[in-house]
Amino acid sequence: MKRVIKLSVMLTLTLGLLGGQPARADLSSQFSGFDDVVSEIGVSGLQSSYNAPTSTGNLCPNTMPILGSSRVVYPNGVGAVPSPGNYAPATAALFDEGMLGIKVQGGNLVVRLATGINPTTGYKYGSNWYDQGDVFITVGDTSGVRQFALLNDWGAVSGNSFTAAQTFHTGRQGDLVQILNSGQVTATGGTAGYPPGGSSPPTGLDYRCFANGGTDLGNAGLTISTVAGTGFNGTSLTWYVETWTLPVSQLSSNNSFDISLHSAFSCGNDQIGLTSDVNITHPPNNPTPTPAAVVLGLLGLSALGVWMRRFA
Repeated sequence: MKRVIKLSVMLTLTLGLLGGQPARADLSSQFSGFDDVVSEIGVSGLQSSYNAPTSTGNLCPNTMPILGSSRVVYPNGVGAVPSPGNYAPATAALFDEGMLGIKVQGGNLVVRLATGINPTTGYKYGSNWYDQGDVFITVGDTSGVRQFALLNDWGAVSGNSFTAAQTFHTGRQGDLVQILNSGQVTATGGTAGYPPGGSSPPTGLDYRCFANGGTDLGNAGLTISTVAGTGFNGTSLTWYVETWTLPVSQLSSNNSFDISLHSAFSCGNDQIGLTSDVNITHPPNNPTPTPAAVVLGLLGLSALGVWMRRFA
């Protein structure tokens, strides 16, 4: 199974070229040491092959998604202003998915997401309510394809458009759940949002947003920190950095498997995605030396000792 670290780096660089901006230096330290990272530049996330099934109500596809370097096409254009496009820069900057990364560490999978909206409070603009969606995980191995979700903290606001998801999240914030059918997923939308089937739906958007059911596999240790940075149009922005840590064995019993992650705002104004694979036998940041490498290392040390004695 081939790793796609090089692909992720290529996508990040491609996004930088498309967005006309460098990768997010304000967040780079938060993702140091991660195996795979995608940096979302500005707005309008990577297009996903899940657009087709999720736009028709299939929110639990049984295939692995394909992410491309093309951007999600919103009615008002790509990349100019984080939708809603008529908002002032300080408000628009909040609707930006910043970075997404994963790493294997001690038998655990660590998932980290940086976002512009505080997930513990949500964001209310006028009568409209917005929040950061869950992180959906697709796993493919010898047993097939399965869907999971890492539950986000919930900025509970009365009268929002996601009542079923809000009810399911109560007492479960930070948990890992396995999604078994489309009825256990809430799509993006709501007032002033982009629901499937709406007028001028964005091209390439993965409409999955929140889990509202599924098999709860337990707490994944969600932590949230903040870091000062720069958002859309040079606006000062506080990034909310969320981290989940879960045993790799909860996703698959295989030593290696394909994985895809996706997250979007409740209104669908921006999304972020990542494809990779996981190998718990030889994690890329902690490679296990082969016997030959160990022998060569010992021979090198021995030769160095002889050389030092000769010149002592």
